[in-house]
Amino acid sequence: MKNENHSTVSVVVPVFNTQEYLDNCLASIASQTHQRLNIIVVDDGSTDGSPSICHAWSQRDPRVHLISQENQGLSRARNVGIEASEGQWITFVDSDDVIAPDFVEQHLQVLTCTGAELSSGALVSFVDDPPKFTRSGQARASKGWDELKEIVQDKDRWEACGRLYNRMLFAQGLRFRVGMKYEDIEFTARVYASAKQTARLDAALYGYRKRPDGIMGQSQSVGDSVDLVWALESAADFVANSHPSPSAADEIISELIHHGLLRLTRMPGGICGRRPRLFREAFKQFSRKNLASVKRAETLTIPVQRCIKISCLSPWLAAVYMRFLRRAALIALRFTDFPDKRR
Repeated sequence: MKNENHSTVSVVVPVFNTQEYLDNCLASIASQTHQRLNIIVVDDGSTDGSPSICHAWSQRDPRVHLISQENQGLSRARNVGIEASEGQWITFVDSDDVIAPDFVEQHLQVLTCTGAELSSGALVSFVDDPPKFTRSGQARASKGWDELKEIVQDKDRWEACGRLYNRMLFAQGLRFRVGMKYEDIEFTARVYASAKQTARLDAALYGYRKRPDGIMGQSQSVGDSVDLVWALESAADFVANSHPSPSAADEIISELIHHGLLRLTRMPGGICGRRPRLFREAFKQFSRKNLASVKRAETLTIPVQRCIKISCLSPWLAAVYMRFLRRAALIALRFTDFPDKRR
């Protein structure tokens, strides 16, 4: 097996108005213990001091290749980085985030041991203080479709960042969809479906900065609800048309619908505002379209199946019912999770 520790890794960094955090981001990449890097910085039309910082780094470190373009969005910036990449492996780092010094090294070791085409790890959030990275040395391998099923069931690891991809996964034209928010959902479904073998590292080596004006912060505070439904539906359509097992496809599609319903119940400001209303209308069509998959899925609990069926008529009522179920479960846990005083 080829020793991947001698491979060149391309690090794609899309940049847009992150001057306050950009230097720390690039420093964390440049200081990797694995030094064979091809660092592609794509300035997506920044209007603050980011271009100057990018230029300074390209002059300081010969591994940094700067590409400047008019603002075209995160997806297009990442795609430009993919097309300019030279390494056998590719990873994505958002310009307000940081990675642990051994992020690349650890992922390459796992890929070498497992023969996987894609490796993933956990993300650790931080605000101002440096992130607390964790390492366990444990890793496991699984088939691409099997790992995608786990991701969908977990509902919290759609981000394209924090992973290392074999460039061959992009050889057939796989790219981020331009013009869609939550583009990572469809991309993650497609890339895991393309990978025969994947690996998961039991470590958190990617620091995700939580800030209200960031991409995720804006999505959570504003909603961007219809875009989320479109992303989930696009992923569901892909799974329905591509998965070799119809029953497994039904389970993944059902979990995608469940994910959307959970997001509706957690929308800031309640579920009755204008944006939730737009979400409800789009989600109703999404759940109706895939109701047959929900009925066939064997992994969904009966209450969740009932919620999704209700959403075909009234997503608002389904969200209310799901909130009730969650609160009832918490109350039940409170009364059953006491220590046994008889000991």
